[in-house]
Amino acid sequence: MPMFMRLPAHKSLNIQRVLRIGHSRWEHKCSQHHYNSPKESSHHHRPQGCVCFSRRVSSRQIGNSSRPYTCGLAQASARDDVVDVVDDGNQAVIVLAGGLANDGSLPPWVTRRVDAAADMHRNSKHNMKVVLCGGGTPHKPPPLTDTGHPILESVALGLDLAKRHPDVALEHVLRETASYDTIGNAYYSLVIHALPLRWKHVTVVTSEFHMPRSQAIFEQTWKLPIVAGSQHEERPSLTFHAVSDEGLMADDDYQARCEREMKSRDAFLENAKAWETLGDFSNWLHDTHRCYAVNRQDEYGMPTEATAKELKSY
Repeated sequence: MPMFMRLPAHKSLNIQRVLRIGHSRWEHKCSQHHYNSPKESSHHHRPQGCVCFSRRVSSRQIGNSSRPYTCGLAQASARDDVVDVVDDGNQAVIVLAGGLANDGSLPPWVTRRVDAAADMHRNSKHNMKVVLCGGGTPHKPPPLTDTGHPILESVALGLDLAKRHPDVALEHVLRETASYDTIGNAYYSLVIHALPLRWKHVTVVTSEFHMPRSQAIFEQTWKLPIVAGSQHEERPSLTFHAVSDEGLMADDDYQARCEREMKSRDAFLENAKAWETLGDFSNWLHDTHRCYAVNRQDEYGMPTEATAKELKSY
């Protein structure tokens, strides 16, 4: 049985697709496409009044192929600039979980996410909230503390943030501990934090390889109304910030993870066609998803369909 859902048939994957990093609202989605090719300047023109931002495409050589392999958008380096976020005192940055090493430490692709979020907080005038996501993953057992307690991913993120960025006051940091995948990151950060606190602007931070699926999940989930057909429910605007993947994985491991990301994204979007409200999504999540459905709890701890190459990036 598949890990999360019954997967539909897929068309061939367009792994070289360049992701548009954009801005979205419940009532409005920016229709401007702003993205850079490898030959274009990283300071691409942005139409007045649009808060979309552009990032330079990162190309990777795969095997002996001369074709560049791209998995989304990237920056020139992990911390080469600061995201242009709306800074009006009612905003947050969400850091997506990305797995743990066997000793409970963060892998390098996750520390880059932490660095980006710390930079955003440091450069905000109103002490934006930093949300650290993640309880664990279904793909492997959690690392344990010396006392035998599981190390939650959001706790590991918090410990790393406090150690390497002590200027980020912990009173401005929040955790989301209920999720076990990116879908859960999006849903629980919305219902636990964003909606009750009525944030207006949220920036989602993750890695380049993870961004195409993450953006699709957040945009589809966060736009859903509580009342079907409602056009007046408030939702935060979403901005997406991808940190670089450069130098993190062997090319074949990177390709395997990107291919998995695209398959999972397409399966999610196929399921999303049936949802009209946030309640529809919640029912789907808690009735069919392996990580959250009680009727699938007998699968807990069983191997997932992730391959050995894919597991290297979890």
